[in-house]
Amino acid sequence: MDFYSELTAKLNITDVVGDYIELKKKGNTFWGCCPFHIEKTPSFSVSSDKNLFHCFGCKESGNMITFIKKIETVEYREALEILARKAGLEVPTNFNIPEGKKVDKDKVERLLNLMRDAAYFYHENLKNERAKPALAYLEKRGIDYSLVRKFGLGVSIDGMGVINHLLEKSYTREEMKEAGLIAVRDNENAKNDHYDVFYSRLMFPIIDAQGKVRGFGGRALKDGDFAKYRNSSQGIIFDKSNTIYGINLLQKHKREHGKVDYIIVTEGYMDTIMLNKAGFPTTVASMGTAFTFQQAKKLKDYSDKVFVSFDGDVAGQKAALRGLDILREAKLDVRVVVMPEGLDPDDVVNKHGVEAYKKLLKDAKTITAYKIDILKGNYNLSDPIEKSRFVVDAIKAIKQQHENPVEIDEYLVELNKQTNYSIETLRRQAEVEVKDEVSYAPLKQYVPLEKRTKYEKAKSFVLSSYFNECGYVDKHEEDFAEIFYDIGGNLYDGEEKDSLQNYIKDIPLVDATKEYSDCLKLLKTTYYEMQKEELMIKEDGESQRKYREYQEKINNLKKS
Repeated sequence: MDFYSELTAKLNITDVVGDYIELKKKGNTFWGCCPFHIEKTPSFSVSSDKNLFHCFGCKESGNMITFIKKIETVEYREALEILARKAGLEVPTNFNIPEGKKVDKDKVERLLNLMRDAAYFYHENLKNERAKPALAYLEKRGIDYSLVRKFGLGVSIDGMGVINHLLEKSYTREEMKEAGLIAVRDNENAKNDHYDVFYSRLMFPIIDAQGKVRGFGGRALKDGDFAKYRNSSQGIIFDKSNTIYGINLLQKHKREHGKVDYIIVTEGYMDTIMLNKAGFPTTVASMGTAFTFQQAKKLKDYSDKVFVSFDGDVAGQKAALRGLDILREAKLDVRVVVMPEGLDPDDVVNKHGVEAYKKLLKDAKTITAYKIDILKGNYNLSDPIEKSRFVVDAIKAIKQQHENPVEIDEYLVELNKQTNYSIETLRRQAEVEVKDEVSYAPLKQYVPLEKRTKYEKAKSFVLSSYFNECGYVDKHEEDFAEIFYDIGGNLYDGEEKDSLQNYIKDIPLVDATKEYSDCLKLLKTTYYEMQKEELMIKEDGESQRKYREYQEKINNLKKS
């Protein structure tokens, strides 16, 4: 019996996949929610007879080796080694890996060494006279030298420094390009005119659990025609979907203390650094993208309890909602830290102190409670019809998160307190079959002015000014139509006109040119930030161009 036959004789694909997702048997096939894309209704099938899997949603398919390669983001041989350990076997040193499956380990090792040398160069740059803007920024943010060393921070001073340094160490420009450090200028007359893609940025090395530099994040030190943050591009040694910023320090904490009680996940590098400084050493960042199952699995290797602490703005809430279900599917105990509107974790610690953030952790909500809160903000509970709609949606959300009757009943008791519907009525509603998904998008309905957020008040003012034809409204200014439709939705279309009148009826109309201008700036900035977020996970040139355009517009708004 050859090695592969022995492996498949000892392992069944259902056991392998079952370590990552929950499978339920229906007939001769096992079903679960696909770990490779977000879904609520299981479309991921596993055949124990054929030892194959197939997702009818995203069309991923293959055998157990294919599954491990994708879920763990490893190459063919590493996948075999993972499966061999599960089966109590060893991969023979002479095992013939199929053509096209081999990975050039020497090449990977050389690129990792290149990144290590680049990180050291950027770090040493902080001693350079030209590093003053970076040092001033670090001082302003309260980042001392101990934190600089702990996170390996550095600075890219010019477009050629790292290139010349690495050439002296015998690396080639082609290797630097492959590592994602340099690019060729978009200039037909400039042959082989390479430059450091992180030029004039504060550098955050992205280090894996083994202490190897896989990539960089760079924060712009001045306003310009580029994004505030830039990450390394996808490549042979860097994969955003399988990366967690700060996991090296999480590994160090586990090694020194034997356990990790909980993990805090933030949106960005700076939040992670500042929470570490404030006494929360098991804080990491999600790389600014929606969570993947691979990232969730890595977190579970350290702790079962995760606090999601994203920013308190609309974009932060949206990002949190996208990732929560993936974390739950990975069987993690997830809590959502509800941030004050407009603040991020760094803001809370700096403005209100460490104890204020500890209280936010203590008051963190379960996924279900958080989703119910999001829904509640979309309805006017003093209106009987809207309150009934809220209850229907809330119970849908509860049932989509829980199957255990006891857990469902716990949330029904909370709904009883919030709405005064009887427990019996709520239980009868819970027996209704859930067929459609719950939408968490804000509804266009009346909310009393005093209960609206700063963003909602600005939106109300702009809409009211527009429909009352105030003289200070310029309907022809740049992007007005696009942003106006985004904030107004269908409020002003056909049958929704009554809703619009309700929405804007409390807004006092005065000749308030400055107030209108300030409100429109807030709406534009939020809109552009949301558009940028949609482009962050895309690598194509057109998306990057649009990303820079939105960033430039944001910079101009802030300057004005």
